[in-house]
Amino acid sequence: MGAGISGLALAQGLLKASIPFHVYERDSSLNIRAQGYRVRINGFGIDALKYLLTSALYDRLEECMAITTTKGSAPPIHLDALTSKLAEFQFTGPRTNPIIPIDVQPLNADRSVLRMILSKGLEEHITFSKEFASYTTSSSGVTVYFTDGTSITGSLLVGADGTKSKVRSQLLPNHENIDTEGRWFFGKTTITPSLLSALHPQVASQMTLIQDRTNPIPTSLLLEPVRFKDNQYRSELPADYIYWVVGSRKDALDMSDSELLSLTHESAATQILELTSKWDPSIKALFEHQDTNQTSFLKIDSAKPDLPVWESEERVTLIGDAVHAMSPTAGIGAVTALRSAAALFQAIENDGVSKSSLRVYEDEMREFASAAIRHAFFGGKMLFGMRSFEELIAEQEARN
Repeated sequence: MGAGISGLALAQGLLKASIPFHVYERDSSLNIRAQGYRVRINGFGIDALKYLLTSALYDRLEECMAITTTKGSAPPIHLDALTSKLAEFQFTGPRTNPIIPIDVQPLNADRSVLRMILSKGLEEHITFSKEFASYTTSSSGVTVYFTDGTSITGSLLVGADGTKSKVRSQLLPNHENIDTEGRWFFGKTTITPSLLSALHPQVASQMTLIQDRTNPIPTSLLLEPVRFKDNQYRSELPADYIYWVVGSRKDALDMSDSELLSLTHESAATQILELTSKWDPSIKALFEHQDTNQTSFLKIDSAKPDLPVWESEERVTLIGDAVHAMSPTAGIGAVTALRSAAALFQAIENDGVSKSSLRVYEDEMREFASAAIRHAFFGGKMLFGMRSFEELIAEQEARN
């Protein structure tokens, strides 16, 4: 259930293994709404893609990736937003990332391109505009009911329906995500001669972190140029652009959540110009040239780092953000989603659809996903002053 990155990747594995499946997606197409742009795939994510995809499809995916500007998952350059000069920011987290092997060249993916590649060959296996309502299980299978009144019966329901997963809500009603208090605007600025003439040269060259530390809670801008290779697939890919996200903690912004969540693309673009009005002109140029139709706002939720242990069912499980949503501040959300898709596929391939095979998958996923969620905290602390999980969980429980 869901045609996001993890759902499509799992589908490719099933297709390669000739295991019957079907993907149901609530949206009317793959790219009907903004979902972010650049996705960095390192280490285990690359291994998962190689495992799930045919060699031919993986080779095509590599050819459609953008040129990587830095090997690691963290930006090598930090600039001061007000002066545009090199800056040093104190980082209190671990210097190495145990979740991402550093000896593997990462893939720099445009999200829409990644989903397009992952959907190749699945045209007859995806049905769009099908919104999940509920499910029932029996000894012989699982029946899914949709909001349009239709239903379908199969042997296994995989909830890959994202952060607000309705499958998770029924399977694990007490597994609620928490609000990290991160509030982010994301968008893209097409690379043009006029942009490059106005932009700080560092911003146009590689992944960069820019921060405004005027206030105790920083406002941060993370960006990376997305330039595609000049090859046989170039005409199928977007124009080169700079991907960016800018934001802070909710109590550092002048707008309420209801106001932020109701922003249109154009009003979100205007809000960014106001938020960065005192920044150096060579940095502000990024937003003055932004594609306002691509600018959106995102409230950052996360699963709790101690993922719940539940009695495995024979007919229902979860992958990706549906079970282990995390702050994007460590750059490992997509990697973890791909890893959970590969782990589930391996369990099914080894032992079929059974309670024991799902238990093997869920135990493995719980271990690596919990570690990833915890690691994402350190990036959140640096980028927007994220408070500890313990504080956030305690406040959520008090409100409930």
